[in-house]
Amino acid sequence: TAISSFITVITIPIIVSFSLKHFMNTTETITLDVIETGKKVLMVTIVPVCIGMLIRSKAINFAKKMEKPVKISSAILLAIIIIGAFIANKDQLLDALPKVGPATIALNIITITLGFFSGKWFKLNHAQSTSIAIECGIQNGSLALFIGSMGVMANYTTILLAPATYGILMFVTGGVAASILSKKST
Repeated sequence: TAISSFITVITIPIIVSFSLKHFMNTTETITLDVIETGKKVLMVTIVPVCIGMLIRSKAINFAKKMEKPVKISSAILLAIIIIGAFIANKDQLLDALPKVGPATIALNIITITLGFFSGKWFKLNHAQSTSIAIECGIQNGSLALFIGSMGVMANYTTILLAPATYGILMFVTGGVAASILSKKST
């Protein structure tokens, strides 16, 4: 998570900026402040990871005690964000599902697979590789919604269709992957 978070601070602003310039179907140019976006991604990804790592290193018993409540509350918060995005764009999402659904499922499966095999490549055990796979597959939805709702992009609600669809479908593919991978470890 930490390595992935550090990489996203640099790569996401650049990729999103490039994508806005080349893939938006609009006559006006949409630009993204790469530095400002990087700062915001840093605050959403790196800061929480660093706080968690600091707490775990200084107060291991507290960290272990809080592990389950934090997982539950973060899953609830993520679900609220995704449900809110779905409700706000329900008609557009349902119309877009046949178009963006297959691509988001493919992206999720590829991400989970790459996450799993990158763990194997680094000689991690099955449980660690599975954890990386699920982390890679599920963490992207909320970050994509966050970035899609920033600045000038907030004026283009269609930008949120793919991440909102991904956010919903990632639980299905992530759940299936977790089920399959956990059975292989027993």
